[in-house]
Amino acid sequence: MNEYYLNLKKEYNKIYNTFCYQNCLNILLGGLNIENPEYYINKSMSLIVHKTDGFDLDIEFGIYARSLLPKYDSKVIRLFPESDYLTVFNENIDYIQQHDPIIVGVDSFHLSYLPYFHKSHGRHTIIMTGYDKVKSEVEIVDWMEPWFYRGYIPVDEFLNARNSLNESDGGMFAGNPVMNNWAKVIDKNGWDASLDEIIKYTLDLSLQQYYFAENHNDAYYGINALEYIKDMINYLEDQPVDIQSMYLDKLHKGFFRINRRREFWKYFLSSIHICEGFENPDLVIQKLDELIDYSEKYIYRLIKSIMRRKPGYSEDLSLRLNQMIDMEKELGGLLYSYTSHA
Repeated sequence: MNEYYLNLKKEYNKIYNTFCYQNCLNILLGGLNIENPEYYINKSMSLIVHKTDGFDLDIEFGIYARSLLPKYDSKVIRLFPESDYLTVFNENIDYIQQHDPIIVGVDSFHLSYLPYFHKSHGRHTIIMTGYDKVKSEVEIVDWMEPWFYRGYIPVDEFLNARNSLNESDGGMFAGNPVMNNWAKVIDKNGWDASLDEIIKYTLDLSLQQYYFAENHNDAYYGINALEYIKDMINYLEDQPVDIQSMYLDKLHKGFFRINRRREFWKYFLSSIHICEGFENPDLVIQKLDELIDYSEKYIYRLIKSIMRRKPGYSEDLSLRLNQMIDMEKELGGLLYSYTSHA
């Protein structure tokens, strides 16, 4: 393990709690001596809801949302190999020995240093830094609070986590196989953008893909996606009971993730004042705080509806979502005004 990883301080920003891949990217870029690595992480606001056959809900945030800003994303490649797990493992070892550490996907259920060990499944990412063939141990860094793990784990444990089906057990990040996915930096040049350039780029991205987005290819983007969800909710009570249950569960998980995205976005907005020429967008942050608080109450209302559906619950959810949409539109106007003068 090189000196950079050995000298990592036990400091962690909880804003990365649901963005572990981006946390790893931030650390990996720092290990390559890239200046201001955190600003290359995509913290822009985004949302996409696809039209579906039947009464269903398909929420995502876009292909770059959990990675780097689009302009820099091609410098890192994330692989989902079809090869068997041992072949991938050997490829990973060879790459690390010849080049640099990599990011690897795992299922937290199989990692003994985590509190989720043999308790709950969940897709997670860590950094693989080496392999001790004599001891059959893999060297990793999992720099999240509270465990801040840096060291070796048995190779069998590592391979179980890498090759896991990540079975659905009700957890927010369970239900999708890990598929031995991994990521590497393939271009170490061109990481010299100025801070003001990156900040302006991120602000413009949020305006274009969320607050003033246009719809494309049978999908709704940004605030328009929330409008589409609101319209669907109006017909929710007309659906069979099992469809209502499924849709409410997806709404709960979806709005939980949306609100975590808002917090990520707020963290970015709170940090831009360090760059000369950008004032702290106090009013924007204040309104975003109010929106986050309101949305937490909405998420709680969804949980109550999952547990017990009262007549008229869908109309109530629709009206409350409409209020959320109005808050988003106000926020978009404030952000546009701020960026016009930045």
